[in-house]
Amino acid sequence: GLGSRLPSRGTSWKVTYSSRPSAPPRRNPVDMIVECLGLPGSGKTSLLRALRAARDPSFRFVAVRTLPERLAWFALGWMLHPVVAVRFMACLVGQPPALRRYLFHLWTVSLAATAKAEACQAFCPRRILFLDEGILQRALSVCDAPAFPALEQALAPWLRSRACLLVEGGGFERFGTAHGASTHPRLQAGAAAFQRWEGAATATCQRFFACIRQTGRAIAVPNAGRPPWDALLPLVRRDLRRFMEPAGKP
Repeated sequence: GLGSRLPSRGTSWKVTYSSRPSAPPRRNPVDMIVECLGLPGSGKTSLLRALRAARDPSFRFVAVRTLPERLAWFALGWMLHPVVAVRFMACLVGQPPALRRYLFHLWTVSLAATAKAEACQAFCPRRILFLDEGILQRALSVCDAPAFPALEQALAPWLRSRACLLVEGGGFERFGTAHGASTHPRLQAGAAAFQRWEGAATATCQRFFACIRQTGRAIAVPNAGRPPWDALLPLVRRDLRRFMEPAGKP
């Protein structure tokens, strides 16, 4: 199966939490990078904002803020992950011009942040580096493209090795409100194209979640975008620290 189903529209969440990994995570530099993965509206940004506000000294949040920095890290990311980079670019072929420019911008930011996190890992011992928009998350943006199966195949090693916060739920019905129905390239493409992407993103996210859960590197976070944070956040932080424990330690 594909793991637990994501909720349909109108579903209300209880504040529940179940996240103990099925196996102790192995420690290596990549394991200390944690990607935040979930559908639009699931609460990924809200979760990372709350983790940042907690001021935990073992957490670091990776961002590329300036254009020169983004270009430099993007070039390094292309050299580190050429197959993934080329196959992602293939997914942009045939997209409407405005959407293609938008997705390319998101991709440069994602690949640059990933390269920066991987380069900085050696200088941040005993730290967890968070990626809000990592490569796995960015793949959901192009999952409706004809060339996506080749990209998904190239991402198989990532799905087996990355530690992820799996933020469940999602709210495509709020997409237009959050992004602006008159300006966002996804919505400008029309209702039929948007629904096609919505269905593809939901199915792809289910596959990604199911694969990552099997590795023991998944932390499932339901109800992330809604209160009460005082009940949820300590449990997320507790399980994140498990990624810093030596292999085999209970």
